[in-house]
Amino acid sequence: MSAGADWKLPWPDRFGVFWQRTWPRLGPWLARQENRLLADEIATTALDRPVFIAGLPRSGSTILLQMLATAPGFTAQRYADLPLLWTPYAWNWLLQRLPLGSAAVVERSHRDRVLVNRDSPEALDEPLWQHFFPSLHQEQQSELLVAELQHPAFESFLRAHMAKLLRVRAARRYVAKSNYGLQRLAYLGRLFPDARFVVPYRSPRAHLASLLKQEQLYAGAPDRVLRHIGAIGHHEFGRQRRILHLGDSELLAQLRAEFASGNLAQAWLRLWIRAYALMLDTAAGDAQLAARIHRVDYERLCAEPGASLDSLFEHCAVEVADRPALVSEWQPRLSAPDYYQAALPDSIDPELWRQADALHARLQK
Repeated sequence: MSAGADWKLPWPDRFGVFWQRTWPRLGPWLARQENRLLADEIATTALDRPVFIAGLPRSGSTILLQMLATAPGFTAQRYADLPLLWTPYAWNWLLQRLPLGSAAVVERSHRDRVLVNRDSPEALDEPLWQHFFPSLHQEQQSELLVAELQHPAFESFLRAHMAKLLRVRAARRYVAKSNYGLQRLAYLGRLFPDARFVVPYRSPRAHLASLLKQEQLYAGAPDRVLRHIGAIGHHEFGRQRRILHLGDSELLAQLRAEFASGNLAQAWLRLWIRAYALMLDTAAGDAQLAARIHRVDYERLCAEPGASLDSLFEHCAVEVADRPALVSEWQPRLSAPDYYQAALPDSIDPELWRQADALHARLQK
């Protein structure tokens, strides 16, 4: 989606959302046909150490996705995948043979200096999750996906989907990001025993200021844009917001009341506390999973990019002949945001700030 007050939606994206919304069973059916045709290729494609980036929106997850998706051997979903999301092999095979020409680079609709085009990596896995887990984003039951959860149909589909992307792009490693990944770490950890997890976070005040900037931006978005964003799996902002149910019904009721009354800052701070505390508690209960989780302090990433990037690439086992050169390539692109003011309301409960500061200290350990 391009930036600007006109909120332009590219026609391929509109087409992709239209047919998937109009015929919701068609995509899964097409995926099954593609899987049958490519059964041998899927079976012989190794899913080697996939990387899952999991953090709340505005945590720095997109820049981390761009870093890893462009590293040698890696691939991810791209903006161009949306029109035929369910059949990545056939669609990418076709795209590689079409005379598309160069793609213009624009600032994305978040207006946060991140430049994208049709070939940029993007979080597009959520519609696939929503199909197999229809209760997601309905606020009716907990969205925590525990390690013991069994969903053979989804698990088979996800492995095949990842294998097809790797195969058609001649890649070895898959990377994905999700704003809903913090509550899925245990489940994904069981599905992929060699996966790496990257959890970006920011100081609570900086993160809250960035979230409120997005709230202000999306308050002016047309309904058609919000419907489109929801169709591709983003339900965080605006009039069509769906609140995360993180296993605490009392918290959900508080969040509903605060979002409804316009107390956005306090609602987001509560959610920040619960989401990142959940991640730490999940890791504390599973030493093997904890060893595969790498926390990225966004402020430190901007202030000390060299050391932070080297640590990130080491954790994710990015195999390049010259890792210092890869670090040097990304260093100039990282700087603290200067495109909004970090003004926060005085009405936020001081006890929430105390909890948030204590949790932030735990994240930094």
